[in-house]
Amino acid sequence: MKIIIPGIIAAIIILFFYLNISFLTVTGTSMAPAITEKDVLIIAPADPASLKVGDIITYYHEVDGKTFVFTHRIVKIENNIIKTKGDFMPTEDSYDVKFLDIKGKVAGKIPYLGVLPHFARTTAGYLLLILLPAFILITNEIIKIRRYSQ
Repeated sequence: MKIIIPGIIAAIIILFFYLNISFLTVTGTSMAPAITEKDVLIIAPADPASLKVGDIITYYHEVDGKTFVFTHRIVKIENNIIKTKGDFMPTEDSYDVKFLDIKGKVAGKIPYLGVLPHFARTTAGYLLLILLPAFILITNEIIKIRRYSQ
């Protein structure tokens, strides 16, 4: 049993790399309630020709000279141009999404897993998840060194 579980985990990780699947945390509310900031999205590569209205895609879009990643639902496809809209937004996006800008299609989501990365970016999260464990490890090593030197 000790070997089986790590083996299964390793097989899943290798499968994800082989299939080129990626994970994405959510930072906005434009897709609520279907996708929230508490979710981690599973993004799978998608052949643009297989996409259809209603699919949720992740794509690159430039805003003020910076490229961002967006995840919205397809509302229209015409002549290799895709129109998208966030479920929570009243109107479709004002820009077109080209096939070349598509990162992939949302294959699923892991609810509540996104809470941890968001918390880690806060001051309290940094203190609790980084500094506190580091302090404990360093203190433990100092105690070991003092015991050894006596």
